Amino acid sequence: MAVGITLRMPSDTAYRHWIVSVRDWATGKWVATVYLSNGVITTVLLPTGFYRIAMAAGSNWQGESRLFGTGTQAWEWTSAVSLSPKLKPVTGSPMEAAESATSLAPAAFRTR
Repeated sequence: MAVGITLRMPSDTAYRHWIVSVRDWATGKWVATVYLSNGVITTVLLPTGFYRIAMAAGSNWQGESRLFGTGTQAWEWTSAVSLSPKLKPVTGSPMEAAESATSLAPAAFRTR
């Protein structure tokens, strides 16, 4: 069964673009990558389960290997995001959940 995770990118930050990487919490296997711009809200359908979410942000996309160049900022959630049909849909922005994330070196961020 698929469950929606809704991502809302803030429009009041210095970052113009965001990339979100979703991996299976237990195996680290890539599940999805979502590219968004400021102020965009999107819902991604994922199978029920536990996920590792990482995000990177910046101004000018320079490709998978460089992300947003030297201005890239990246974060990874420190606990699993659980998706279940019994739970309310997950909605949020990286700024609202900052206490649940830790900085991540841009070189450690993977899009797949």
